Amino acid sequence: MRFYLHTEHQPGDGTRYDLVITEDPYGGYLIVWPSMGEVWRGFKDTEIKVLSKNVNPYSTQAIQKIWFEIVSKGGLE
Repeated sequence: MRFYLHTEHQPGDGTRYDLVITEDPYGGYLIVWPSMGEVWRGFKDTEIKVLSKNVNPYSTQAIQKIWFEIVSKGGLE
């Protein structure tokens, strides 16, 4: 594993997102919200894709914003 990031965000929607981001051996990055058992796959230049079942769409929107923030600030380097 070449990359691992543990991050916490509170974007103001009343939820605390405690995320783990790691390289996916099949390409891109896995974005994991362990406490909720939800997983997404993200690439630096695209939207995230849901890999779990029954994921709350509001969580996906919030994590998409967090993902773009991390990517834009160079947090994956």
